[in-house]
Amino acid sequence: MVEAVSIKKHPQASSQNNSQTNFKPMIALINSNGVYDVCGKNNLTLADMLHPYSHIFATVRDPSNISTSSKLKIDIRDIKQSGSLLSLTVLPSVLDQGVTLAFDEKISAYESFVETLNYWQEPGEHEFLGSYISCIFAISAHENNPLEELDNLITQQRQQQHSNVEVPDPLPCPGHCAPPKWFMNNILKFYVLVQDVSLNINVDGIYKQMITTYGTNNCHLLRINSSTVNTNLPDIWSNFIDKRDTILELGLELARTKIAEKASSTNKSIDTDISTPSTRISVTSSSANPRIADDYLTYLSVTTGAINTTPTVTTPNTHTRKKIYRGMYLDSSDRERLIGLIEDFTINALIPFVERQLKVLNDGWINRKGFAKSLTLGVKKWFGPVTSTNITPSKVVYSPECGELQSRRLADLCVLFGLYSYALPVYQSLKKDFEHDGSWLHYAGTLEMASVCLGTSALSVKDYPKHYMENALNHYTISSHKPLIALRAGIESYEILVKLNCFEEAATQMVKLASFNFGNDLYPAILSELASEAFRQAKMYRKMCFQYVLTGYRYIKCNQKKMALDCYRKALPEIINKAWNDANDHILHTLANDFTNMNTALEYAEKLVREESDKPEKEQNIFLQGFIDTLLKNNTVMPEFKFPVVKMNEIKVIYGNIPDNCDSAVYTSDKQNDKWDDLEKAAYHTIFPDKKSFKKIHIWSDNKTENVAFKETPQGEKCRIVFSLENNLTLSVKITNIKLGFQYIKLVNNDVGTESDLVESEVLPCLILQPSSITSVGLFFIPGSNISEVSIDSIIFDLHSESTSITGFIPINVRGQKVFKKNEDSTYKGDNRLTIKVSKDVMSSMKVNLFKNNENSTSISSYCNQIFQITTDIENLGPIEISGICVATDKPNLISVSEPINNTWQLCDSHLYPTNENILVYNVMPNKSLNINESCQVKFSFKAPPVPVKGESISLIVYWKGINGTGRYKRFQLSFTTQHLLKAKTRLIDPFVGLCAVDFKNSSDSKDAVLVKIEILRMRTIYKSSPILKINTNGKIVKLKDDVTVESDNGSILMSSVITDPTISIDNAQGYTLPFYLMYHDDRNNDSAVNYTDDLWLGQVLQEFPSFSNHLHRRTFLNPQQKDVYSFINPKVFENLSFVDIFGHFNIFVLWKASIFNVDGAFTTIFGESSLVNPFLQYNPSPTSIQEVFLPPQLSQYRIPNTSPKLLFIPSDTDSLQLKQAITEDQFMNATEMKSIDLWTNPVLVEHPLEAIEQREIASAVKANVYFNTNIIEHNFAIDRICTVPVNIEISNYDRRCRYINATVICSSSIPKINALYEKYYNHQFTNNPIVPHSHLICNMSKVTKLVPPNDILKFTLQLKAALPSVFDTSCLSISVSFKNSPNSVQLQLPSHHISIIDISLANHIPETSSRCSSVPVT
Repeated sequence: MVEAVSIKKHPQASSQNNSQTNFKPMIALINSNGVYDVCGKNNLTLADMLHPYSHIFATVRDPSNISTSSKLKIDIRDIKQSGSLLSLTVLPSVLDQGVTLAFDEKISAYESFVETLNYWQEPGEHEFLGSYISCIFAISAHENNPLEELDNLITQQRQQQHSNVEVPDPLPCPGHCAPPKWFMNNILKFYVLVQDVSLNINVDGIYKQMITTYGTNNCHLLRINSSTVNTNLPDIWSNFIDKRDTILELGLELARTKIAEKASSTNKSIDTDISTPSTRISVTSSSANPRIADDYLTYLSVTTGAINTTPTVTTPNTHTRKKIYRGMYLDSSDRERLIGLIEDFTINALIPFVERQLKVLNDGWINRKGFAKSLTLGVKKWFGPVTSTNITPSKVVYSPECGELQSRRLADLCVLFGLYSYALPVYQSLKKDFEHDGSWLHYAGTLEMASVCLGTSALSVKDYPKHYMENALNHYTISSHKPLIALRAGIESYEILVKLNCFEEAATQMVKLASFNFGNDLYPAILSELASEAFRQAKMYRKMCFQYVLTGYRYIKCNQKKMALDCYRKALPEIINKAWNDANDHILHTLANDFTNMNTALEYAEKLVREESDKPEKEQNIFLQGFIDTLLKNNTVMPEFKFPVVKMNEIKVIYGNIPDNCDSAVYTSDKQNDKWDDLEKAAYHTIFPDKKSFKKIHIWSDNKTENVAFKETPQGEKCRIVFSLENNLTLSVKITNIKLGFQYIKLVNNDVGTESDLVESEVLPCLILQPSSITSVGLFFIPGSNISEVSIDSIIFDLHSESTSITGFIPINVRGQKVFKKNEDSTYKGDNRLTIKVSKDVMSSMKVNLFKNNENSTSISSYCNQIFQITTDIENLGPIEISGICVATDKPNLISVSEPINNTWQLCDSHLYPTNENILVYNVMPNKSLNINESCQVKFSFKAPPVPVKGESISLIVYWKGINGTGRYKRFQLSFTTQHLLKAKTRLIDPFVGLCAVDFKNSSDSKDAVLVKIEILRMRTIYKSSPILKINTNGKIVKLKDDVTVESDNGSILMSSVITDPTISIDNAQGYTLPFYLMYHDDRNNDSAVNYTDDLWLGQVLQEFPSFSNHLHRRTFLNPQQKDVYSFINPKVFENLSFVDIFGHFNIFVLWKASIFNVDGAFTTIFGESSLVNPFLQYNPSPTSIQEVFLPPQLSQYRIPNTSPKLLFIPSDTDSLQLKQAITEDQFMNATEMKSIDLWTNPVLVEHPLEAIEQREIASAVKANVYFNTNIIEHNFAIDRICTVPVNIEISNYDRRCRYINATVICSSSIPKINALYEKYYNHQFTNNPIVPHSHLICNMSKVTKLVPPNDILKFTLQLKAALPSVFDTSCLSISVSFKNSPNSVQLQLPSHHISIIDISLANHIPETSSRCSSVPVT
């Protein structure tokens, strides 16, 4: 064994150096008792004293006189006290403790193992490498008869070397050591006379007698102990001796324990009758005189019987040795003399002896290489070949002096003294001999040593035959079963392969060797660790990781827990978070149970409780239990938990008790947040008209709100923290006593407060988190008036296992929104949502619930225009009076708010918010305060959207202010999904008398209900007008012409039913047409409009019914150049319309009731109110010449009778939406080519299924128009029996794929329609103008086919003829279109145009109230 190593070395080293360390000349030392006494003064033996100086640079000549210089190390052993350990009983335990001590000494376990193995390993029977080549006899000059003592020692050695086995050994060695083995019969003998200088005795005479007897070169006088006092020179012996003796003592104790375990397990009694002390016998230290039993097996049996049979393994870290200072009386001159002794022995005695022996042995080897040997080998080759594949044990027995062993001595002697190149051919020659003899142990030995010799000089893989060592290992393990020698050879092979950078081959060889059954788990563990290191150097990390895990497992089996943990730590970085879950859990569980370092144990125990584990829940609970137990063992106070996980980005802070339910549908920061801000601003400026600057009320904060500024929470109210706990584990986790952790609480007087200063802090008693789930948790605290600021930084709770629990926390910290900067790294805004200020003023609280379960939003499936009413109580909850309430909504036409006045529900005062006229604000009880605990009733009316929608939202807020000037509000939202029940469309029949009609249709589906009966209850008109407006440079809306005044502000548009007292009831899928008249009435004119009203009841009059404000925002009346709503008005053309000064808007509202009998037998009655578009928005198909010059056809409107020529009707946003919806429904709802919809594009009727792509394309590509040149033709039938009516047809091809279109026009007879003039003025106007009911309008061509080129308009005229006067329309014409050469056609639905043919040969009179021209005056 070499000197103790103070630092950890890498396993890879020079092969030559390792070989010289592993194989060194063994020198036996036999001392007299007097020498023990002289050296014992320094707490040393002579062998130990010489150990630090056993290195010497020497030159040795081989038999061919070639000198080789090298650093030679000789191993001097006191054979009475030391030697080679017994391989089967003692050596494994000593190796085990050598590895254990190496970890404690922070050195390489592999290095310590190799050193211990080389120092204590018993030499093999097939080699001479571990045999003693020389013997040093040391006597003391102070003995009674030194020379006689020397003769006795020589006699003992000779008898020991040459005596019969049956004769007792005259030179006993320690019981735990194997008997010494000698290199040859005539070993070198060297004689040393030791003098204690401090005794001042002349020893020259004795030394001269020794020289005379044994020769000058074989004798040496050693003078030591020159100092009589402590020299205080460095102690160069203790490191080596203490380490060696500690390993030996612990190994012997472990060997005894193993024997005790074996005896206990087999129930065999151990004979303790031998006369030995009953107390435990300790191993004699090398620094004392030997008093050792002859047989160590007997010694072990005796001592084992005296100890407790309970297995106890001594742990090296508890083994302490008393510090002993050695060499205290050896001064510098003594130490020089020790060096001189080694040099004298080596140079003058040992090397000359070796050179002589080399020559003698070499001569014998050369003789064996002669012809006779070759002939013998040839005979063996032909008649008795033995191959290496035949591993049957050989029956050949070699005598000690046979030629083969003599050659082996030669080769081994060369290796011991560094003559590798000379030894190589000897080994190769012997290899063949042993192979032919079938002596596999000797054959393996020569292969091993040949590999070592080649490895010292090999510079590349090509120079090294790897199969030598592979074959050697196979024979050591399989045929010879020499595990320790195989282990040594494997280590030698590893060092050579690593030196040659053959890392993968080295690792593979170690893995294969480790699979051999050594009978000891330590050996394969060492080999596996070497394989791991080789895989690491080969950068094969997965295999490295696997080998480290296997090594750790093997170390655990041999009770090397610390080494196992070290291997597991090395493997963990490569195995964690990989697919090797079982290995990962095994490693973590093992490391977590190592409590030598509690911090790392906690780290590993926490990693065991991992996400998405595939372990059974029972096993995971064990891991969780272990984690909590580790925390408790470490006395950890308030540990930080990594699970469950708080989703930081989803933390939401709600300031105050309002709202009760802060759900995500309403109180969220999404794209609609600006809409809510506008509603709040409108309500704020209504409640606080004197305040110009808007002060936002912060209800909540989350990751989408602006959280840089600190926000306030009302004092005395809950401040709620809502967060999500994500349990990523696959087991249930129980937590209790969940509460908020406060970073600080600041009082009003700036002192630091505690949790007890809060009015209340919520504690959740228990929460079970299900596996792989997310649980929403809400906690609150209530600050009092004594607190000014609160900061929250954690969630505190008790984490439970099956039997224990511990209190810990999860830190919570939030990060602001990400800020992107050009050419710079992105940063994050500050986020102070968890630092909350407390308001100085108390805030009012009001209870208002619109929906069930106190929800803030609801979803409603209804019919279009259906009305819902909700009556709710508004209650002041305190603690102060409420001085103002208002309601703001973003759908002015769909929400109304009513309050009881004189026991009647009346609409609250309302106005459009000037800044954003899409917002309507209702002022509730403007002149009344609401005292504490006082309540009032308010009715909310909601109207469903007029067109089918899905998920259309209607938003409103209820805003109030306290008497102290603080404001608060609550949000509500409805989501409508609607479908048609009642469809209604107006059409203009005769504009000159104001005759119109509305077509009702019950569009209910029989699948949904058995019977749906709709009753029309009321029709009312609403008319509003305004001068044309514009937006000035300041952004304000003003008059376009300052001198224009609204002449018709006091007027209204009235209506009258054609049918007297009609009762309208429409069943499923049925329709009804109601004709009516419209006229304008100026309220300043006292003339009453007979039978005309703005509120026409058609059914039972309702006493109370919902009403809506029907405000129109001013943008409706804007100059077309400043708005894009009216795309059909050409702004450039409109500039020349100087005569148009007023815009008017007119709607008809129809109140209806539906009785629904559902298929499940339920009966429901619903109400609704539909808005009808002004029928006079239709264009005039026959404009005057001036109209054609100044206006496009779309502006050639008819005007309602009595209206001013300066008035132009315009649609509102709602009208445009309804018009587009009506056209879209009549065409294809899913027309892919229809990107924009012209309000006047022809509707189509499709006979084929809607799935036909061509039909959708043709429908969107064609626009057709059919019109007459005039609406009234005056013809004298007395002169000409046939009246010719030209009809114009225009067909436009807008196909984007530029295809030709075939258009087919089919003409049929037209049956006359209702003669409006006749129906209204029959009695006194048209008595002489008969209406022929069976007259027909006939075309000159029954069928016309035209081809329309792409991006072109085809115009042609047909001649219609009538023989009698009547009222006709264009229903006689139908147009079908298709792509060229395509069978798929589409029939267009053409707009209906009427023409009246009057016979002027009779007396006719046109009333003054009617008009034949448009609203454009003719000059």
